Amino acid sequence: MLNRKVSILLKYYPDDYITRGSEGEIYATNEGVYKKFAWNVSIKKRNRKEQLLLFLTEIEELKPYYPEIRYLVTSLLNLYIKGYVMKPIIGGELDSSAYLIEERFNALLELKRILALFRKHGLLYYDIRRPNIKLDSNHNPIILDIDGLLFEGEKLDATPYYIKKYIAKGGKLDIHAQTLMFNRFTQLCFQYNELEQEFIYDKEGKKIMTDSVKFDSAFDHEYLCDHMTLKKQL
Repeated sequence: MLNRKVSILLKYYPDDYITRGSEGEIYATNEGVYKKFAWNVSIKKRNRKEQLLLFLTEIEELKPYYPEIRYLVTSLLNLYIKGYVMKPIIGGELDSSAYLIEERFNALLELKRILALFRKHGLLYYDIRRPNIKLDSNHNPIILDIDGLLFEGEKLDATPYYIKKYIAKGGKLDIHAQTLMFNRFTQLCFQYNELEQEFIYDKEGKKIMTDSVKFDSAFDHEYLCDHMTLKKQL
């Protein structure tokens, strides 16, 4: 069970600010990285996130794939959580050219496996994008925005742009929407010339690449990385 600490005990200052997301701000503290939920995140949503965090910390096989949650930060009267403190992750973003093409490709394959592991426990992750996926010091992918996971069937509070377009074309918020976002992320992890010059694609892979802006069944039913091969590995 996660410990809860009253927020007044957590010391952080404006200069410790790292970044801001749609639902909160990130600060560096002497106890770890603090995600402070935005003022407009409802108590109902905070309670849902708290239950998700508690659920995650009970499942040992998932713990290597998100930052260790050190404790929940609670309001003064212990009525709701204001955020949570995590262990810092040292590493870079998966789309960085600082990593070799092989390293980025292998990390994508590993991320696909990790997402399947979360789904085994009923969880999906739709917000697969640059700030939310990081490689640790061993080049293993880590999901940073862990409270953004949803149980299958739950609705998104804030819908990413591409999922809005996907739903407008008849798509559903399920594993296929996650696959779509994963495929877009796969493309963004490489420069266009790298995708064109460094990889070969089977028939399905070519169709996914062609249909990537059309949001049809080819793009949301198959993982692009399963249909692309590094020329160096042939």
